[in-house]
Amino acid sequence: MKQKKLSSMFRAVNFFLLLGLFLTYLPAKSAASEEKNKIKTTDCHVSGLKTAVQCVQMSLPLDWQKPEGKKITVTAVIISALSSHSDSDPIVILAGGPGQAASDFGEFATSMFRKIHKNKDIILFDLRGTGLSTPLICPQGEEDAEINSSEQRQQELLKECLASFDVDVRHFTSYDQIQDMEAFRTYMGYSQFNFWGGSFGTRIAQHYIHFYPNNVRSAIMDGAISSGHNLIESFPVSSDYALNILFENCKNDKSCNDAFPHFKADFLKMQQEFSVKNIKISFTDPVSWTAHRLKTSDSVFTNLIRGPLYNAKSQAVLPFAVDQAVNFKNYNPFIALVSGFGSSTSGIAMGSMLSVLCAEDAAKINKKRLMALSKKSLTRGAAAKTFIKICKLWSTKKIPEKITQHVKSTVPILVLSGRLDPVTPPHLGQEVADNFINSKHIIAHNNSHISSGYSCMPDILNKFFADLDVKNIDVKCLDHVKLPPFAVGFGGPVALQKPSSAGGGNNDYCKRPL
Repeated sequence: MKQKKLSSMFRAVNFFLLLGLFLTYLPAKSAASEEKNKIKTTDCHVSGLKTAVQCVQMSLPLDWQKPEGKKITVTAVIISALSSHSDSDPIVILAGGPGQAASDFGEFATSMFRKIHKNKDIILFDLRGTGLSTPLICPQGEEDAEINSSEQRQQELLKECLASFDVDVRHFTSYDQIQDMEAFRTYMGYSQFNFWGGSFGTRIAQHYIHFYPNNVRSAIMDGAISSGHNLIESFPVSSDYALNILFENCKNDKSCNDAFPHFKADFLKMQQEFSVKNIKISFTDPVSWTAHRLKTSDSVFTNLIRGPLYNAKSQAVLPFAVDQAVNFKNYNPFIALVSGFGSSTSGIAMGSMLSVLCAEDAAKINKKRLMALSKKSLTRGAAAKTFIKICKLWSTKKIPEKITQHVKSTVPILVLSGRLDPVTPPHLGQEVADNFINSKHIIAHNNSHISSGYSCMPDILNKFFADLDVKNIDVKCLDHVKLPPFAVGFGGPVALQKPSSAGGGNNDYCKRPL
């Protein structure tokens, strides 16, 4: 089973590499009143929570322009306020991806917002296409250990995925998702929402604010990207941003620079080796210790390298893993590192991701600008190019121009960015903050993607939701957090010493493969 699981991981890497036209019409009138008899509330259990919560299952139109047509199930999980009094403005959790399920965030949300949870419900809203809301999960089938990364096979998998759904995937865009959210708010009688959005969830929050500005009290946007910013186009620049900081951090750290003085050159050499298509790299499954081979390509390398960049601690291991691969032809540390994160699409409902990004980002790409950025990029824009190819085969529809515009608003928001983030770096967060008059942008200096749990950040977030004061936020408590120490060998930050009869040691032993 473990061998098949690892194979599936790399097949997903090869197939689904991560990360609208003008149409004027008004949002469809909420069908909540007509659908009242088709809404079911039951006790349920979600991952990470021991006690039962409420699941509100709504039968909503697949196509909001045809409210009497086919219906789909959209589910919101309600974690009721701890006190007997519940305010009318809950905290709504919007997961990222796109394609992640908010219902997987129960433990995170209750621990993060335990103070404000006293008087406010927490809503885990599974956007249509994810989690408990008619999930568009692509069947992956079986693959052998030698991964086939051909473009033909990618197209076959895409067609298999589309054929597996009994719904029209064109109606799973962000625009459709915010109509579901408004129907839920109306039915439940909530006055306003307070959003916590993570990564792509920040864009969903902005869309809702754009269409329903009076129905939002506040928002926290962690790993933010503007609704007017093209996510696919940003891939080359964002990855380079994080890599260049990592190169610089290693150079400025004595232990890292002493152990790996040619880290950047070795990284580029490793990338060059992967760019020779269909070279087979041998490695050992870090769990089962069975032998595998991986076919190389630019897209495989780009997606594998992105996983460790999402976390500051795994970034600290990357110089060692690259050194082992390039100088000792030992890919085991690198594979062990990247497999700890799965592919960049792990835990994602891929049909949901493609329905959103193909309609909203791929359709709006400036190809000349993307080509120029890709030529300069360390990752050569492989992720963006693969997405463009995939989206040519995916079914999409026209969406309102408003969905791809920047949102300007007076809604009070906090924007959180990690300085080391490879997908939503601080300059993207600043773009969001600049469009909201009543905003505060906090940068977690030594963190990567998603900073809500960084040091004392939970206290800051709870206070913001309580008083909405963006002018007097004290962030000094974040200053003491240091970068994780770099791993210089198999002993981590501490070099393993090779024992000798004289009791001496050999520092080079720390870099030798086991």
